[in-house]
Amino acid sequence: MDQLPEFLDYITSQPQLKRATHCMYAYRTFKQNLKEPNHHGLRAQAVSAMPPSKSTVLTGQKDGGESGSGDRLARLLQDTRSDNVVLVVSRWYGGIQLGNDRWKRINQVAKEALQKGNFPRPKEGPASSNSASSSKKRRR
Repeated sequence: MDQLPEFLDYITSQPQLKRATHCMYAYRTFKQNLKEPNHHGLRAQAVSAMPPSKSTVLTGQKDGGESGSGDRLARLLQDTRSDNVVLVVSRWYGGIQLGNDRWKRINQVAKEALQKGNFPRPKEGPASSNSASSSKKRRR
C-alpha cells in the first residue's frame, strides 16, 4: 500500500497513457490502519473491516476526464470482489462520439482485464441454482 502513489504516478506517466484522451483508474487493496491521509489527491475510503486480520479495504479512483468513470470502475472492483488490484482503462478519441455506448465499452474492457488477471472472486452465499429456480413463475 505504501508504494501505491508512486505506482499510480508511474503508470499515468507512461507515454502511451499520457497521449490518451482519458486515463481512468480505480484500486482496491488492504491496509492495517488508516493513520496517514491519502496524499495522491484521490478519494480514499474505508469500506469494511476484515474480522480475522483487522485489515481495512481501501478504495480510490480517478476519472481521468471521463466524469463518473472512476466510480464505475471502483464499483466493478467491489462487485467482482477483486482485491489488491489497480485497474487502469485508457480511451483515445477517434473522431466518433460514442455517447452512452462508451460506458459499455469501458466496462467491457475493464471486466476483460480483471478476468485475464484472475482477480474476480466468486460471491459467497446460496448456490445460484436456488436463486434461478426462485425466479421462475409457478403454475397453478
